[in-house]
Amino acid sequence: MTSDAIESAFRVPATLRSLTFIRCALALVLDREPWSPEDSGRLLLAASEAVSNAIEHGSPTDGGHIEIQVTVRRDGATLVVTDEGSGEDEPRIDPRATPPSPTSPRGRGFPIMRSLADEVIVSRVGAGTRVEMRFSVEPEAGDDPDAQETDELPSSRSAGAAGELIRLNRIQDV
Repeated sequence: MTSDAIESAFRVPATLRSLTFIRCALALVLDREPWSPEDSGRLLLAASEAVSNAIEHGSPTDGGHIEIQVTVRRDGATLVVTDEGSGEDEPRIDPRATPPSPTSPRGRGFPIMRSLADEVIVSRVGAGTRVEMRFSVEPEAGDDPDAQETDELPSSRSAGAAGELIRLNRIQDV
């Protein structure tokens, strides 16, 4: 990890209402780096699929929480989604899953994640499942990280000095 990484972590209730919050929070973090809209969209869609799966398949029926960690750099990101587990012995994610038939209403989440991320690792953590995805990107053309900003408006990186690790606090409940 480079010293100019933005690191953020969230702990949210395992409800669909949390999905909107996570997408917005991740979009704000991604906006701080010179990523193209396509690269940001890849991470946001993969995150949506991972969080949706964690809510539906990896959470106790009476609630629970999901943890999302993201480290974003100019040249890529790592996204980790961890659920508490639903009480089953094995995770429901099959890393070798193929897309279902076009008429099937289910089973597209993991193939979508795998097609968007450069690497996807699924592992057990206690009773839960962890999905770690890595994304490589090319910073947008014309972005010079050493250029001095001349606009009077604050830059999107104004929360920290150049080269400073920015850690956003964990949000307990949404």
